[in-house]
Amino acid sequence: VAIAFDERGRMYVVENRGYPDPLEGEPTPEPQGVIALLTDTDDDGRYDTRTDFATGLTYPNGLMVWDGGVFVTMAPDLLYLKDTTGDGIADLRRVVLTGFNATRTAQIRFSHPTLGPDNWVYLTSGLNGGRVSAPDHPERPAVEFASSDSRFNPRTFEFELVGGQGQYGLTFDDQGRRFICSNRHPVWHVVLEPRQLQRNPSLAFSETVQEVSKVGAEAVVWPLTRDLTTASFIPTLMTAPHAGTFTAASGVHIHRGDALPEGHRGSVFINESAQNLVQRQVREPAGVSFRSHPAREGVEFLASRDTWFRPVFAANGPDGALFIVDMYRKDIDHPAYVPEASRRLFDFTAGRGLGRIYRVAAQGRPPARTTVGLGDASIDTLVSSLEHPNAWWQDTARRLLVERQQRTAAPRLRELAGRGPLVAQAFRPATRGESGRLQALWALDGLGVLIDDDIVRAVRDQSAGVRENGVRLAETRLQASPTLLDALLPLQDDPDPRVRLHVALALGALDDPRTIQALASIARRDGADRWVRAAVFSSVRGRTSAFLDAFVSAPPASFAARAAVMQDLGRLFGASETAERCLALLTEIADPREELSWQPAALSGIAQGLRARGMATDSQSALMALVAADTPQARLARERLAPQMARAAAIAAIDEAPAEQRLPAIELLGQGEWPDTGSTLLQLLEPRQQASVQMAAVRAIGQLRDPAAAASLVEATRWQAYTPRIRDAVLTTLLAEDRLVLALLDAIARKAISPVAVGASGRRRLTAYPNPSIQQRAKAL
Repeated sequence: VAIAFDERGRMYVVENRGYPDPLEGEPTPEPQGVIALLTDTDDDGRYDTRTDFATGLTYPNGLMVWDGGVFVTMAPDLLYLKDTTGDGIADLRRVVLTGFNATRTAQIRFSHPTLGPDNWVYLTSGLNGGRVSAPDHPERPAVEFASSDSRFNPRTFEFELVGGQGQYGLTFDDQGRRFICSNRHPVWHVVLEPRQLQRNPSLAFSETVQEVSKVGAEAVVWPLTRDLTTASFIPTLMTAPHAGTFTAASGVHIHRGDALPEGHRGSVFINESAQNLVQRQVREPAGVSFRSHPAREGVEFLASRDTWFRPVFAANGPDGALFIVDMYRKDIDHPAYVPEASRRLFDFTAGRGLGRIYRVAAQGRPPARTTVGLGDASIDTLVSSLEHPNAWWQDTARRLLVERQQRTAAPRLRELAGRGPLVAQAFRPATRGESGRLQALWALDGLGVLIDDDIVRAVRDQSAGVRENGVRLAETRLQASPTLLDALLPLQDDPDPRVRLHVALALGALDDPRTIQALASIARRDGADRWVRAAVFSSVRGRTSAFLDAFVSAPPASFAARAAVMQDLGRLFGASETAERCLALLTEIADPREELSWQPAALSGIAQGLRARGMATDSQSALMALVAADTPQARLARERLAPQMARAAAIAAIDEAPAEQRLPAIELLGQGEWPDTGSTLLQLLEPRQQASVQMAAVRAIGQLRDPAAAASLVEATRWQAYTPRIRDAVLTTLLAEDRLVLALLDAIARKAISPVAVGASGRRRLTAYPNPSIQQRAKAL
């Protein structure tokens, strides 16, 4: 199920024998998992010798080479195995981390240990959590989490959570950006980290990953076989609604070798075991992230008519080839996810002793020599290998330098890191050797010999990727180095959006007044991008007033940027500032002398922040409660708010108005009162309206928290006209709180809505509702 190559070119293979694990109540078998070690003794490009490096393991699913041994993921433990005698069998076995959940099925456990560019080892969660501690460091508190990817320092075993919740697949691109996947999500890009968002407790934004590929019904695959897995096929209906789309995406891999045909380097490869194929996708920039699409329509990179072909993992080989790991088994389903009545139709053990590894290279290219001479390489050879055209050599050379702590390599590394030309009057395209400079920078960091001058040169490099990584390296050092701040501030105007994103994140470490000006400048330029806004406001922290002054001091790049930034700023004010400060901001925003276009977004932002801290009441929205006081400031705010609400209603009702103006206006109507805004919102539910407008209207009606408003959503004629998507939105809204649930039950009682319409999950929620009277009535209905 996974492979890794050591510095001698030997291949370690994870054999997850015994999978699938037994269901609850079934006997637990003896541990059968194996780590095999394959060696090419005659150097002909084919492995000819096998050693059982480690046996008696329970469901191992990933490994990474380190310091002459391997880390192995095997929940609840992360093991370190090493052969200290040279016989090819591990005689050292240590638990270095423990506490990863092993209570759920074996295919959704932590996995994919992968050395990141920062010399930490990253792990996917498997959609699972744990309470993780290091046995050798009992003084450290355990890290408890429900589901999160993580990383650990392979030298100290410090452990911490990171962004994303990958299922089985983790990869980095040449610039050190991390990508993960899950069954129905072929490619996620991890854009932000939780530690960056958590430094501003008033920031409501918590997302960390961007969908790069299409998902769901749009994530199309072209198999040569019929998908009969239970995730896709419904036996009772004899249909497969998910067939032809990704249902078992795993082992997402960005290939960084040169043995594939021209143009394949940098492609994303996704294994789809349920439909016996591997898809190749091509990435392209999309703001601070990416989007990807299949390299070819209608035909896959690799597909088989053999229904036992179950690719799950991919790797870069030392020769630049793509290696694909195939579980090779009859049924890929886990019995826990097969209806009990259907389990007798499956043979869950067929293929348990089988497995294949494919080497994929350009046609006519002979197998390369398997043996590699990095094990005894000199420092000069290792540093030179950081510029190798195949990334496996780069990553392995950096790993060896860092794990051996060869600080005498510093002069050579520093020379390599500084080899790139610096920017002059303008930024130019990336130059050759970018990967080598990046690897040298992170090697210097991993050896503890990186100095400010190295980073200053990096942030002035012509290559955007080097500048981006230079900013990442500067982030943790800014507080101790005015020199680095002086070097970073000009990058607020960098032409590359990802550089500007990381500048915004880095500046959060300081309270220097210049950082607020820089953050405002980035927000004016990139404020329409939600990731940049999150980065900016995570760094603003408690300095919202200063940021507001700086932001409005110059015009933003677009209306969309101004509206989005002001909405988020209003949300921060509402969540963290005093009522007096919020009233002052509302009064300023609602000034009739200001342009209208961005005001609804900003006002609804204030309302969202107020609601998040509990200012709404059963009879009033948070915004109305804020302006209800009998004070001069509140009266002025009411006077200015009334025409803004009227203008918002007018914009919301204009079918031809741009969505970026209509949607904030609709949201603001949800902060008013039902008698005033109801007629407009009900018009927006008409079938002729765009789905996004109808969805916004449903949310707005729910925000009013008015039983009469909720009842209007489920009026029989209106309900019949909804699309399935809008019906789902209405049900979600009404199930959110007691006052609104009653409207739903009333509609079912008067037969305006069929009980079947709430669906199985809705029925379960209603009949187990915390409020006893609602629960009793729901059961009766």
